[in-house]
Amino acid sequence: SILAGFRRVLRGVADGDVLLDQDFNIVGSQNTLRRLVESDMSDFSHSRDASFVELLSAADRPKFLHFVSASASGDISPSS
Repeated sequence: SILAGFRRVLRGVADGDVLLDQDFNIVGSQNTLRRLVESDMSDFSHSRDASFVELLSAADRPKFLHFVSASASGDISPSS
């Protein structure tokens, strides 16, 4: 599929990847995410209930959510 191909390319140029659903819950394998955050993530399951946003610091959560919102609306510039 196109998504699988894109993820293979992304893995070649990035340290890792994580697939999120529309609610920012982690979908699928968390192996590369575990390596990135260097923790066992024992509090996070492989279910759709594992929230990526919970891994961010309280200060970074609003920045991340703003970035994603702006990206989805096409209203992002290099200075955002």
